[in-house]
Amino acid sequence: MRTFVWDDTFRAKTYSTLVYNESDEIALPKGAQSAAWQQRLQKSCLENKKECVNLDPGPDEVVGVRKIGEHFYILDNSLPNAFP
Repeated sequence: MRTFVWDDTFRAKTYSTLVYNESDEIALPKGAQSAAWQQRLQKSCLENKKECVNLDPGPDEVVGVRKIGEHFYILDNSLPNAFP
């Protein structure tokens, strides 16, 4: 899996990341990803924070995944309560 900054201007309390995921497991419902995929994700987060994808948001964060092409997704992180 590879990630690329897509929109980090934090407009509308949201930032977006372009994700290339050859296995397409990022689009599966939370918890449906294989153990191997989850381990690869953890490893990439430990090795390079820029490659980290967080599908388990905190209580004040919403994560959405949109498919935009073959193996390409937009990961939207929304923080609606970040500030007024």
